[in-house]
Amino acid sequence: TGLSQGHHTFTVSVKNTLGTQGSASGAFDVDSVAPAVTGITPTGMVTLSIDATQAVLPLDAEGGALYTTTALNAGAHVITLTYSGDALFNGAAAAITQTVDRATTTVALVSAPNPAVLGQAVTFTAQVTSGAAGLTPTGALTLDFGGGAVVLSLDAAGSASYVTSTLSGGAHTMTATCDGDANFIGSGTTLTQTVLKASSSATLTAAPNPSVYGQPVTVTATVTSSVAGFTPGGVITLTIDAAPLVLALDATGSASYVTATLGGGTHALAALYNGDTNFSGAGAALTQTIARAAPGIALAASPSPATLGRAVTFTVQLTPAGAGIAPGGAVTLNLGAASAVFTPDATGSASYMTSTLNLGAHAISAAYGGDMNYLSAGAAITLAVQLPVYSLSLYSGGSGHGTITATPPGPTFTQGTPITLTALPAADSSFIVWSGALSGTQNPVILTLNGDAAVTATFALNAVIGMVGNSAATTITVAPVEVGLGDAVTATINLSGSAANRLLAPTVPQGVDSLTLDVTATLDSRLSCLGVDPPGLCDDASHTARWSGVTVTLEGPIVALTASAALSHVGPLSGPLPAPLLISYTAVDTAGSGMFEQVSAPVAVRPPRAYVPIVIR
Repeated sequence: TGLSQGHHTFTVSVKNTLGTQGSASGAFDVDSVAPAVTGITPTGMVTLSIDATQAVLPLDAEGGALYTTTALNAGAHVITLTYSGDALFNGAAAAITQTVDRATTTVALVSAPNPAVLGQAVTFTAQVTSGAAGLTPTGALTLDFGGGAVVLSLDAAGSASYVTSTLSGGAHTMTATCDGDANFIGSGTTLTQTVLKASSSATLTAAPNPSVYGQPVTVTATVTSSVAGFTPGGVITLTIDAAPLVLALDATGSASYVTATLGGGTHALAALYNGDTNFSGAGAALTQTIARAAPGIALAASPSPATLGRAVTFTVQLTPAGAGIAPGGAVTLNLGAASAVFTPDATGSASYMTSTLNLGAHAISAAYGGDMNYLSAGAAITLAVQLPVYSLSLYSGGSGHGTITATPPGPTFTQGTPITLTALPAADSSFIVWSGALSGTQNPVILTLNGDAAVTATFALNAVIGMVGNSAATTITVAPVEVGLGDAVTATINLSGSAANRLLAPTVPQGVDSLTLDVTATLDSRLSCLGVDPPGLCDDASHTARWSGVTVTLEGPIVALTASAALSHVGPLSGPLPAPLLISYTAVDTAGSGMFEQVSAPVAVRPPRAYVPIVIR
């Protein structure tokens, strides 16, 4: 009541039940100052306005009014107080700004069960609380698993839950973070969730089982679990007859190994899985049985057929089954009256050589006794042992020419086969002698081979009987040298075997003293044959005169052959004179050693005489 007339300011300090303090300042004017009234207090009602909320409060005996609220959200709030006055006092008003800070929160995170087993559902529950009475934190809460996160919404009680069964084995740090809202500050907490390994089981299979030696066997180890969404991983140790082999499990929890080298018999196989971060270990075992395989066996002889007294090699080849090693052990070779035992090499091959087999067909067999991996096996062949076959080479030699024929033809012949060899001289040559595997001059001759051989036939060029036209010793002469129509002409052929003319064909063999010749004289077509001497054939139709079996002795007397003919017609004229007559001869050696021809000098033909009658009166 002591305020004077005029403008006044004031400050109001407020502390709410949350413990948050605030203050505000205001101002008002006193229009007039009533006289101080002692013992009188303003009465009536005041109106309190907070944001859009109003409250009408009665003044107490001291002129005051109290209003308590916990519903103010965080932030700035304008508070207005209005007094409407009473009978003694005028009305008045005042205003302040109230600031409310955001409240703190606490996050509690629990999980159940903890620890859990792999694949077991785990429930995570987060509870966000605050000391602010009547208000509950709202908004989002993030649950972080370390390798991933989920965002949850807080319910009306400030709680959020999440259930998962996908956590892997081991310890997981879980973080729950409240983002806060307009009234509450965010906060967070952590929790360690332990996931224990799940049990696993292992199976071991081999296919085929039993198998045959050399056959590929596939061994498969598989690790399984009943936990959905998880597959055992890592490695598994496969042991075959105490020999370990580490294999990596695939995405299905399996690992396979293929082998074809297990020997015949039984084999202990085991698989040991030591586990991984999610699964505990497991193991399995089985027995693999390998049956002995049938090997391939081949028996061959070289050469085949074989030759009596010569070496023949027998080869036995054992072929492994599948991918197995070559068969071992002994092979017995049965040759009939004899046998041999030998051991194949690392490739399964073995050889035996002999040259003692008799002539004829032989049944040869090979017997393999087997070993731990292979069954016994055998093979057989028939080998023919024949007489030796020899080669015969034929050659021609000497100064002459010729060939050799063999009957039967070669060039190879079985021992003991009679071979007829014939030396065939050329027309200009004679066979002289055999050399090489033969000797002498017999032709044809029979040869029997006892080994490879070569035979040479020597040929020599024949001696010659010269029948040269310009030779004085051997000539053809005609008389007269000129004839007229109806005249006779005589042609004389002189055959000589003088040494001076033994240079040209035809030839005679060395050592031959004479030749037997067939001689033909060819007359000009205008001549008619009248007769021959010595006796022969006078063929007027063919205009020839012929003698057979004329003997000419080397270095002997001249043999004269005479043919007579008459000019039957003159024929065409050559220029002012008729063409000359031509007479030739041909002599052929009846032994086939050669032939020769001699042409005579021309015989002139007189033209016909013309008679012109003269009449004298």
